[in-house]
Amino acid sequence: FYNATVPVGEREFYSFGRYSNRDTDGTGFFRYPDGFTSLPSVHPNGYRPITTGDNTDTSLSVGLRGNNYNSDWDLSLTVGKNDFDSGVENSANPSLGAASPTTFDLGGFEFTQMTLNADVVRDFELDSLSSPVTFAYGAEVRFEDYETSAGDPASYEAGPFIAGVGAQAGPGLPADREADVDRTVFAAYVDVEADLTDQFSMGAAARFEDYDDFGNAVTGKLSGRFAVTDTFAVRGAVGTSFRAPSLAQTGYERATTNFGDGGMLELFRLLPVSDPDAIANGALPLKEEESQNASVGFVYDRSPAFNLSVDYFQIDVDDRITLVNAGNNIQYFSNLIDTETEGFDIVAAGVIEAGNGTIDWRVSYNKSETDAKNPEVLGVEDLNTVETASPEDKFIISGNWIVDRWSTLLRVTQYGDTTRVFDFGGGFEPTQTYDAVWSCL
Repeated sequence: FYNATVPVGEREFYSFGRYSNRDTDGTGFFRYPDGFTSLPSVHPNGYRPITTGDNTDTSLSVGLRGNNYNSDWDLSLTVGKNDFDSGVENSANPSLGAASPTTFDLGGFEFTQMTLNADVVRDFELDSLSSPVTFAYGAEVRFEDYETSAGDPASYEAGPFIAGVGAQAGPGLPADREADVDRTVFAAYVDVEADLTDQFSMGAAARFEDYDDFGNAVTGKLSGRFAVTDTFAVRGAVGTSFRAPSLAQTGYERATTNFGDGGMLELFRLLPVSDPDAIANGALPLKEEESQNASVGFVYDRSPAFNLSVDYFQIDVDDRITLVNAGNNIQYFSNLIDTETEGFDIVAAGVIEAGNGTIDWRVSYNKSETDAKNPEVLGVEDLNTVETASPEDKFIISGNWIVDRWSTLLRVTQYGDTTRVFDFGGGFEPTQTYDAVWSCL
């Protein structure tokens, strides 16, 4: 990570960036030496494939900000890129026989986004109000590109032997199935906030977005805050939102092996909705998601010693995109369901003296529950993924000890329990519940 600012006359140039790389290993199912996907000439005692992933994430932002004509302005350009290379080791393509490699490149997935922003904020004095009206407006141009690259030919080609075709634990992406999709998005917004009285303030915002592949939409938000006392206030907001399908949801394709009927390992394919096999199994073109949201809460502020906020929220999403198991070992994304999410956030923070410095502490808790409004359209496993596969609560405690120029941060997070539901057919639907876990940073 880096972060920098440089004065340029009366203006300021700034830049920040990030680079990260993560390598991961995963364990596939064991292939017994007498199975259909075995290859005794290469693995005489059977084998357990090890899936590998190499994920590189980079981002860079540059900008210039200043003040002219009583307005604060900010021009910025941000470029981000994510590369994920997938592979497998200690594997085999049984159809190739003894000539099969044991290590394969299964394919690559690359997403790039470039965003240009222009933002302006200005205060206006009105005779009817005791404080200025804050008026903000801006525009954004965003370019997105998603590309996939094929794996090794040996990872997906069929050899001369009648056996499992493709690298075990996940055949590679064939060269004729590569994807390259992009889009350009233009957006503009306005935002007005004002103190209508000494106690009551309101805000209104509107945003226009135009996608060259999914049309356009106008969304908005209204918010209000009422100060009951100097330290206690209530607040609320309502708004709408719009989300076009991501490029990965329209162009991603992958094959994996898993247990099918009778407990046999079978090939399962995740296909884009434009694929003929997906269409034959009910896939329809993806459309945008639309949502309505509302929140209400209160704030108790005795900064810097202590402050507390509590907010309840509700989010309704129409035509939500989810992964669907369509049968015939085929999956695809679809706008099948409408969902409702309810929950609340509690955040407490403060500052205490500690030795020669201070500790900025923060405790937060989130509880949310998502329900499908039309659960009958999903299978047992797909419904579980939407409603209960993710933790419903999250608890975070953090402290930042600051002494002169040094700071030391400690953060611990608890993720609540989760439940997985499995559909093995014939009404056999066992569940597994995973206990809450702690993570420390």
